[in-house]
Amino acid sequence: MANMNFKAAAAVAALSALFLAGCSDGAKTEPSTAAASSSAAAPAKTEPSAAPSAAENTASAAQPGRGCLQVTAVHPYDLKDMRFDEAAQALAHATGCAVRYTDQELSAMKIAPVVGTMSIKDAIAAALDGSPYTISNATDEVIEVTKK
Repeated sequence: MANMNFKAAAAVAALSALFLAGCSDGAKTEPSTAAASSSAAAPAKTEPSAAPSAAENTASAAQPGRGCLQVTAVHPYDLKDMRFDEAAQALAHATGCAVRYTDQELSAMKIAPVVGTMSIKDAIAAALDGSPYTISNATDEVIEVTKK
């Protein structure tokens, strides 16, 4: 029974990750309230982190006093042949800015190539180019994506 509760909590956490790709300090993500309440019932499983992705290596981290819309890549982005959820998570981890969306179809969508030195907002916009999605709101803390 405990194993089933852990699997249910893991499934909720995985679904929450699809809806919110974001990382404030490279290690923490913003859980939804459902994931936070179910994770209290089951202990979190930790695994060693993998080597940073190319996107994580190409952007400077968000600095105090600087909003995420001001953070630009130190080295050019080169994101191609990725799903949106993978690209959004890589960009969020690289910059410390959250990327929020609720449409599950967006997660599996292949992105347009993101190449060059730009802000995370411009990188997300480039990834969405030619798709039915757009940036609906962008602040210094979060970038929200919805259908046009």
